[in-house]
Amino acid sequence: MRWIAGHYLIDEQQCRITKLREDDQATRLENRTMKVLVYLLERRNQVVSKAELLEHVWGKTAISDNAVAIVIGELRKAFGDDKNNPQYIETIPKSGYRLVCPIEEVTTMSEGNTDNKAHKIGLAAIIISLAILIMGLVYLYNPQDQINENNQPILIMVDVENATNMTQHQNYVSTLNDLIALKISTFEGRQIQRWRNDVNDPLLWSNIEKQTASHTVRVLMTKLLLLNNQLELSFALLDSNAGTLMTKGMLPITPSTLEQTVTMMIDQLKAALESSN
Repeated sequence: MRWIAGHYLIDEQQCRITKLREDDQATRLENRTMKVLVYLLERRNQVVSKAELLEHVWGKTAISDNAVAIVIGELRKAFGDDKNNPQYIETIPKSGYRLVCPIEEVTTMSEGNTDNKAHKIGLAAIIISLAILIMGLVYLYNPQDQINENNQPILIMVDVENATNMTQHQNYVSTLNDLIALKISTFEGRQIQRWRNDVNDPLLWSNIEKQTASHTVRVLMTKLLLLNNQLELSFALLDSNAGTLMTKGMLPITPSTLEQTVTMMIDQLKAALESSN
């Protein structure tokens, strides 16, 4: 099984976690350390006690509670996490530990008769795609720097705005950006550009205006909102050429429904883009 947790790709089989967008930096974990991480991943957003971890990971091996704390420390080191300001593993005093980062399962489709080699190739392709797309293909700070030799329609993705104004949601926003960029990169017949700066940056709209003069340009803007203690993903797709709104929406979102919510948004965007062709 593989997961994306925050900015990391976790590979259970290889006992490895890889930091995305930083030269594919990987860290090998001890087998037991990975088992603890997987146990926490499978119980995301739940508080897991030391006693539960000892029972399910160590079994009957005679050890002290301190062994759990040591492994948690190793995981925090691998994530670059700070126990006093946790972005990944939170300590709940006298109760246990909890993963607090956004988590997404990375699944693959394989047929029962597919041989092991083909299965490994499929898995490797997913990892490579994640690394390349997140670190390389959708990287633009200034949309006009991208060469559009085929005069393709342009879709500009403006990074998700953290409209909650709460720093604890910034890691969540970063994961949303990577997931949205990954999914829209599959749109065929369009050049995808990503704008990582603020949506109110005048340079963004100046660049859009320049490209609109010679290309079909669509702009995707998204926000993470907190309404009545519920996180919502708000989105709008603009037709820059006509100056009109093509589609918009607002969807509730949680760490457990992150991929499902983004997929629903992507489906709505695709329908709007196809209807305008």
